[in-house]
Amino acid sequence: MKNFKNKSTGGALLLSALLVFSSARSAWASPFEVYGASARGISLGNAVTADADGADAIYYNVGALTRARSGVSVGFMLGMDNARIQLNQRPEGYEIPDLGSDTPTVPSEDTLTERSDTPALGTFSTVIVGGVTSLGTENFRAGMLATFPIVGVGGTQTHFSDERERLFSNQLRYELIGGRARRFDIEAGMAYRILGRVSVGVGAHLQPNVKLVNQVYLENATDQEVVQINMDMKQGFSGALTGGLLVDITDNLRAGVSVRQNLAFDIEGQNAIQIRGLDSSQQDYPVIQDIGWRPTSSPSAFTLGGATDVGRTTVMIDIRYAVWSAWRDTQGDAAEFEDTITPRLGVEYRYNDNTAVRFGGSYEPTPVPDQTGRTNFVDNNRLVGSLGATHAFSVIGREFEVVWYLQAQGLLSRTTTKSSRTAYPVCAPGVTELCDEVSDDLSDARTGLPIGGVQGLQTGNPGFPGFASGGWLGAMGIELRWNI
Repeated sequence: MKNFKNKSTGGALLLSALLVFSSARSAWASPFEVYGASARGISLGNAVTADADGADAIYYNVGALTRARSGVSVGFMLGMDNARIQLNQRPEGYEIPDLGSDTPTVPSEDTLTERSDTPALGTFSTVIVGGVTSLGTENFRAGMLATFPIVGVGGTQTHFSDERERLFSNQLRYELIGGRARRFDIEAGMAYRILGRVSVGVGAHLQPNVKLVNQVYLENATDQEVVQINMDMKQGFSGALTGGLLVDITDNLRAGVSVRQNLAFDIEGQNAIQIRGLDSSQQDYPVIQDIGWRPTSSPSAFTLGGATDVGRTTVMIDIRYAVWSAWRDTQGDAAEFEDTITPRLGVEYRYNDNTAVRFGGSYEPTPVPDQTGRTNFVDNNRLVGSLGATHAFSVIGREFEVVWYLQAQGLLSRTTTKSSRTAYPVCAPGVTELCDEVSDDLSDARTGLPIGGVQGLQTGNPGFPGFASGGWLGAMGIELRWNI
């Protein structure tokens, strides 16, 4: 997919702005993917595929939902983002020259936004609500889990990963963290225990989508500030399946398997453009521009987990395999990411019947390979550590639990340097190397003679000649559970 694919550009910028505004606040992946889905799960390093015991099982392993008691939970999370990108200073001699009408792109001196580092996003907060019901049965459970950001909500943004971004923000962006935590998420599921020790579950994960059909009229193709537009936008939801299995091997040993299908938030549609002076007798009338963006997507994932009880202590281990190789960027182009394997560990100690303390950690490898070529995807390996506790109490005969947690994620520093070459290919679809925006063979359109001074590399790529990324993420929160 490419945004606005066709030969006319009439009304495209205005339509872009309308589209972004209309679907704002709905385009990011949820905090579940970056931090975790519950106070207990986060404090255990999210290693609860075989030990989830509440509505969070809908996310971690819907098959484990049978371990949950009927009840409701409300949690509050404060997330902190201190991830930053610093650009290396650009050497002189690589600017896009102003060749008048022969210039193949915007000259460097006319760039609207100055190239700059990418600062941290700061804080955000969200409410996580969950509920589980048994419907009066012993072996069946159904539930819902949702997160609703309340402060620091991200809007809908797309960007280019290569030299084209110079014409817009002229910055680099983190692909898989940051704004991914600033979106609502809704998940639901149900599970049933069969054969006494085996539980199976199925669920669904929802994300919004947008379909657009815009009718555009240009009275004067040379004056695109005056555009008549009718917009027909339909907002809906796309769903993906989740599945889970939990096996109680013994009274003190459990194994779980979780499967999550990939899901993307897509904006698709078209502009049908009428231009005065053209009529229906001409080919390609009206002019059709296809619209296609993918502001965010979640990969397919497979997780295998185990948990064992040793006295008052439970030890949990998870291995998660994520299929990032099918991931596409915000413009819908293949990103050539790599699949990842993530190990996670959690330990819970039940101090007494009313109090439990927890520790957890994981190593989250990045799927983003070294960006030595044309693209500038930014991501880091992360070390995650967490702790937390549960305190149970009763009020007028009702059972409650207060669960709290702290989490810290260290982004391991990463330095990227673009590869040097003796010759650079001209920028074109399919080119993956750092590319030349002004061909060495460029000739004068009037005389046909070669243009001097354009030999060698000319590029406005904001990631050239290199960049560094690092920092940290953090989260803290509290959750109240009412066990019915």
